[in-house]
Amino acid sequence: MGQPSPGFYTLSSLPDSPPASPEWLRPKATSELTTLQPEQILRGMLYQGCKLILMGGSKTFKTWALMDMAFCVANGLLWWGVHTFETPVVYLDFELLDFDFRWRMERICEAHGEGSIDAVKRIGLRGKAFNSGHWPIIHDYVKAEGARLVVSDPTYKLLGPYRDENAAGDIAQVTATFDHLTEETSAAVAYSQHYSKGNQADKESIDRGAGSGVWARDADSIVCMTKHEAGEDCLTIEMTLRSFPRVEPFVVRWNLPLFERDQSLDPAALKQPGKRGGSEPKFGVEDLLTYLGDENLKTTDFKRKVRNETGMSERTFYKLLQDGLKAGKLHKAFDETWECINQR
Repeated sequence: MGQPSPGFYTLSSLPDSPPASPEWLRPKATSELTTLQPEQILRGMLYQGCKLILMGGSKTFKTWALMDMAFCVANGLLWWGVHTFETPVVYLDFELLDFDFRWRMERICEAHGEGSIDAVKRIGLRGKAFNSGHWPIIHDYVKAEGARLVVSDPTYKLLGPYRDENAAGDIAQVTATFDHLTEETSAAVAYSQHYSKGNQADKESIDRGAGSGVWARDADSIVCMTKHEAGEDCLTIEMTLRSFPRVEPFVVRWNLPLFERDQSLDPAALKQPGKRGGSEPKFGVEDLLTYLGDENLKTTDFKRKVRNETGMSERTFYKLLQDGLKAGKLHKAFDETWECINQR
């Protein structure tokens, strides 16, 4: 068995066993549960006390994106067009040099044209002998600052030399550390994870992360950044959200030091690897027309019907939906339902 890694809790490092009958263990009637919603740190994306994982390939500016998120939340600014809840932010930085973090944050501030870099408080952990005993101190700092968002970057630094990112048990210990942080401080936690190697376009967005599937299964909100066919600086953003309605995919374009939404690009047009051979695509727009027929279906119902009938992936469905729209074969009505043009 591997040795305990620095920086996160193991079962042996957690506090002694709680009393035999703690209040949280008592069964409660549903009507006893609170009706109060937590604050939405990112509106429609992330509740206070929950966890968000930002997934992307190598060198897709994930750290810049997290720093921009931290700055926007700390100053109550829009992040990628998303409204934020203004609150102090604590940033656990395991990677950047002090001057580099400040330089980046100053560039982000200049690009937004408002806000203060001091609204984000950084704990610099690069090269430090960080261990599980330091977490209670961090909890105290977070509570003292009144922070409702903690950013931890990069996550792999918490694995240490003895842990395997492919081992579910090892990753569960990292996510348990974040659970403990949210319980102790009531803050939300945002962190990053890199993609596996190879082509990501043919995978469901939730399956693109490297290592154990615990990463994706554990998070409350998953934000995937996948390269777009328009170029290396363009990324499709896809979200999987546990507690919110679906957010339609969109494209962002890198413009140092920020990502900016690009409404002109089709989110479904992901970067494809070089083609081998000339095999025909498995599905086409005609498949969507066949299964829609003379019905009027909302996007979610339409996607579910096609997937149940054909096994078509979500990525392919949205690509064909856009193809059908551009070809004038599909139309989205004012009531948000889809209809076949050639059926009317």
